[in-house]
Amino acid sequence: DQLCLPMDLEEDIPSNHLVRVVNAAVNRLDDKIFASAYPGGGRDSYHPK
Repeated sequence: DQLCLPMDLEEDIPSNHLVRVVNAAVNRLDDKIFASAYPGGGRDSYHPK
């Protein structure tokens, strides 16, 4: 059954599509940019039962 197989989006997206440029740019970003935006600490967002 083909619906159960994992999809390979690389096959469905043309090689010259803009999303490939955006994906490459996002992958080059340093994760520390996003981590520094959040000071950390505080309480859990939900009660940990």
